[in-house]
Amino acid sequence: MPATGLVIVAIDQYPPALRAQARAELGFVFPVGVEAVVPGSAADRAGLRAGDGLLAINDQVVAFMPHAPAASSAVRDQVERQIIVLPSGAPITIAAARAGRSVTKTFEPSAACRARFEVVPTDKLIARSDGETIQLSSAYIERFGDDAVAVAFAHELAHLVLQHGLKANKQTEREADRLSLHLLVSADYDPAIAPHFWREHGASLGSRGHDSVNKRIKLLEAEIAAMNAR
Repeated sequence: MPATGLVIVAIDQYPPALRAQARAELGFVFPVGVEAVVPGSAADRAGLRAGDGLLAINDQVVAFMPHAPAASSAVRDQVERQIIVLPSGAPITIAAARAGRSVTKTFEPSAACRARFEVVPTDKLIARSDGETIQLSSAYIERFGDDAVAVAFAHELAHLVLQHGLKANKQTEREADRLSLHLLVSADYDPAIAPHFWREHGASLGSRGHDSVNKRIKLLEAEIAAMNAR
């Protein structure tokens, strides 16, 4: 997909009681806008800024739906999909609202893996994907640390690579576990951090939708042995 460097946010992602504050903090009055711009990215070089309100992408108007009665990422996700379906590497034109006027910026994005990642601020332990976005909770990151983030991210990214979507079952979980080890190696991690994580923390996390923790560890260790043999 095209990697723009834009971090897009919609007011509807916040609970109704916090939307006025979020709008003031983020600095834009439109329902969808730019929360941040990755330094050095295509959007940054083109001059897009945090606080810009999004009006149109390649002349396709950014649709403003009625505000959701509860916190929802539906509007943000819809705008992200407008970008995802565009040809990677082809120029993108963004029309934005800034300080009461309209600005138009055209830039050429780089190609990137068709996956999004976000941290969910909650005290619940969450590591999941829906075929488009990988989510880890702040509680998960704070409790388990960097290696655990890599293990969870690799597993959820494997689901996306294998196009599992939401069809979770023990077989798809086994496939994701195996591929996750290869993704870890590709990212210069020792794949042994995966069975180590489940040996240390599996009892507290449980095995819902997966094989038992012991079976999962054995599968991971067998795949690592096969990788080493090759």
